[in-house]
Formats: sequence, structure tokens, C-alpha cells
Amino acid sequence: MTLKEFVTFSQKALESKSLHYADSRQHVEQLITRALDWSSADILLKQDDSLSAAHEKILVDVLNRRLAGEPLQYILGFEWFYRSRFEVGPGCLIPRKETELIVDEVLKHRSGEKIRVAELGAGSGNIGISVLLERPQVEWHAFELNPASFDFAQKNQRKILNQSASYRLYQGDFFSESPAHGPYDVVVSNPPYVSFKEMEELPLEVKKEPALALEAGEDGLTIIRRLLDHLPVVLKSKGLFLCEIGSNQKQELERELKTRKFPDFEILSDLSGLPRILKLLVQ
Repeated sequence: MTLKEFVTFSQKALESKSLHYADSRQHVEQLITRALDWSSADILLKQDDSLSAAHEKILVDVLNRRLAGEPLQYILGFEWFYRSRFEVGPGCLIPRKETELIVDEVLKHRSGEKIRVAELGAGSGNIGISVLLERPQVEWHAFELNPASFDFAQKNQRKILNQSASYRLYQGDFFSESPAHGPYDVVVSNPPYVSFKEMEELPLEVKKEPALALEAGEDGLTIIRRLLDHLPVVLKSKGLFLCEIGSNQKQELERELKTRKFPDFEILSDLSGLPRILKLLVQ
């Protein structure tokens, strides 16, 4: 089999599955560059060459992993977020473009001052590490319950921040452990916000990500409600709370906030115009 034949075969195989990608050929080329450590130029130059038996086996194995629904980012071993490349893999939530809005909002808050930030769910460490690269004076406390995600956050801290003392990573439950380290000027989170019903309807590749980072009760707001309850314990007066939400949760969340008498809030839209980030100032 030539490389060109493998690409054509793989494109057809991918297109027969309900997987997410922008362009099937580009998707196949990403798999090839990762699996064989080739560049895009290598693929162009070698497209008419016959694959060795060893290379063909490697490529077929990687293709089968993708066809089985394993996320491309897990196969590649990384995802780009803000301006950095973060290692990710099974057990770790994959960073997404929409979450960069949280980074932007933290960077704008009391710019130039040293602030203390607490984060529920470090994941790969993408939010806190991205902020510290822009504002090294920020003191960031990230809490991660999932051991697999904790390991990836540690790796990315060492690799990207050179294990900066400003990024403090705790393996444990945010709600029980954060009060001992507070209070904080800012609390942020990309929490679980997928309802039980939505979990059943998620694409196969998203279901490969940790349920602990996705699922949040009947309406997807269980963890967000707990965060709102927890703010008086950990957030300073005039503190800022930033939280990613599901695009279908705006109305219910607005009702929840008004019931709790939180007057100073807005829900920011992402680049697609969908409700995405709750921005709440606590008096």
C-alpha cells in the first residue's frame, strides 16, 4: 500500500463514522505526522512511496484507535490552548477554545496587582498556566480531584512554567480543601456542567473524556450551585467569580442568581455567540 492509498482509505473510513473534524484529509495527515514523526513536507514527498510493513502497522493501529472514537488529542498527546501546547491523554479533560475567555477575563481583572486565584478542576493546568505566563505575579491555587488530570497538570507545570512557585497544585476536593488556603480575590472554574440526559447524547469521542469533569446532575448545574454556595467561604469581598457554563443554561442560571440575590453579574458569549462564561462580582 502506498501512502496516498492509505490516506484515501483512511478518509473514507473516517467519513463513514460520526466523528468530529473540519477536513478528513487534514485529519488523516495529523495522525500520520504523529504516528511516524513526519512533517507535512514528508507526506507530500512520500505520497507515492510504498509503506513498509512496520509503518503500515503503526498507521493502521492509530487509525483504528481514532475510528473507535478515541479523541485526536489523546492520540496526538497534546492540544493547543491560548499560546501554549498542553500535554493531554486519557483521564484528562481536553482544553477547548471557548475556555480561553476565562483567561482573558482574569488578565483584565485588577491588572498590575498581585492577586490570589483559586480554581476548581485544574484539568491539564491550561487556565492557570496560561494566566501566569502573562501575569507571573498572580498566585494561582489549582485543586484537582482526578489523579490522571493531576498528573497532566503537574507535567505541564514543569514543562511550561518550569515548576513556578506561583502555580500551586493540590490533589484533592476543592470544597473541603480551599478554605484552608483562602480567602481569594478570584475563583474560577470550568466545572462539570453536562446533564445526565446530555451525557447519553454526547459524541463518542467526548464520552472518552473523564465523566468526573463532565457530568453534573439532572440539569447540569449541580456543581455550579455548590460553587455559588461556597463563594462566601473562599472569596473576598468585591471578589470575582468566573465559571464556564453550558450554552443552554443561561436562563436557568439567571433565575438561580436572582433567587440568591447576586445582582452584579453578566453572562459572556463565546466567539460563536453562545452563552459561555458567568462573570459574577460579589459585594
